[in-house]
Amino acid sequence: DFLANSMRSNQLSRYDDVLSDYQLQRSTAGKGAALTALAALRNISLHPALVTKSDLSAPCPVKAKEFIADSAKVTALKRVLDRIQEKSEKVIIFAINKRFQLMLKQTLDVAYGLNIDIINGDTKTVETSQSPESSTRKGMIASFEARPGFNIIIMSPIAAGVGLTIIGANHVVHLERHWNPAKEAQATDRVYRIGQTKDVCVYYPFSLHPSKPSFDEHLAMLLNRKQLLKEAVVTTEAVKEAEIIRNILGT
Repeated sequence: DFLANSMRSNQLSRYDDVLSDYQLQRSTAGKGAALTALAALRNISLHPALVTKSDLSAPCPVKAKEFIADSAKVTALKRVLDRIQEKSEKVIIFAINKRFQLMLKQTLDVAYGLNIDIINGDTKTVETSQSPESSTRKGMIASFEARPGFNIIIMSPIAAGVGLTIIGANHVVHLERHWNPAKEAQATDRVYRIGQTKDVCVYYPFSLHPSKPSFDEHLAMLLNRKQLLKEAVVTTEAVKEAEIIRNILGT
């Protein structure tokens, strides 16, 4: 399912500011400026706090509500999480940015009374004297699946490679999409394993712009194009920076 929500207020103004600043220097800007603008648009589309120094260092219900409301994409996520909670089922949220992973965990811990684990490249794969089993990837997954009813786990699609099976979850949210559709499909496959007894639902929240195609829409179009190409050839290419710069920034 594609869950669309329009950017507004601070998120929209920051997004437009990046586009305007880039257009002003477009004639003299090099590739570095285009990549900087692209990264900013990607982050703002996820959450405007990613282009500031703000953090949820002391999460509370008020700050959690503000964090959700400040992002069109996180607002869309909250709606689907509420539906999953009503069904007492489990969900994996895929996101790449580690700072955002932590901010999202802090927010959703408060919103749902959970203690959400994050699995990314920093998570240990094997138990050591300094890292008990509960802090390893398998330990976190076991804890996630053992909790009765609704639960959330946040994962990096890069860390969710071959070897991880999470059939306790039957909902997958690609909140921050990987530029390689093969990596994204591999992440989704963690719940499509032997032993899965429930229907699996996959969601793609979007931040929309009120008057033009947004970063999320451009990226989805390019990923879909790559996916169609995959059906005609053996391998799948990642979306190249030049492609998305050309589509979003017009250069």
